[in-house]
Amino acid sequence: MKIKSFIYFIVGVSALDVGCAQSTTIVIAPSLKRAASVQLAEQLVKPSTLEESQISEEVRNPFDPSADIKVEIKSGRPGSDKELLELLAEQIRPTGVMGRDDSLILLSKGQKGVKVHDKLTLFFDGTAFEVELSAIDRNNFSLRYNQAQITRPIKPGKNP
Repeated sequence: MKIKSFIYFIVGVSALDVGCAQSTTIVIAPSLKRAASVQLAEQLVKPSTLEESQISEEVRNPFDPSADIKVEIKSGRPGSDKELLELLAEQIRPTGVMGRDDSLILLSKGQKGVKVHDKLTLFFDGTAFEVELSAIDRNNFSLRYNQAQITRPIKPGKNP
């Protein structure tokens, strides 16, 4: 009984396959709603003429070797170490100091305490820079990068 139903199934599937193979082209006329879309598609598919594809004289052709090229490359890095150090110092937001006068530790939110002469790795424009904490007192801290040095208040607005 199972073989009979299997044979009927195979015959039915092959009959559907033959029926689908006979109707290979289907033509659907565009309805009124799609008429605008079809018209736009026909315009987009139509090849452009030579006049339409020419570029105006104001636009510089990047593939023309004789074109006058003025390239100005600007570095994202500041001009001097002092300017770079000012930008790097903005990343440090100290909350206070801890310890005695001879061994102060700079405290910062989300970071461990930093002592004098410790090196900090700060990032600017995707590049890592190693900055040294050169001095700490009760109200200020100083950073050094190469020969540049900068002093910042520990709590902005409360610097005497």
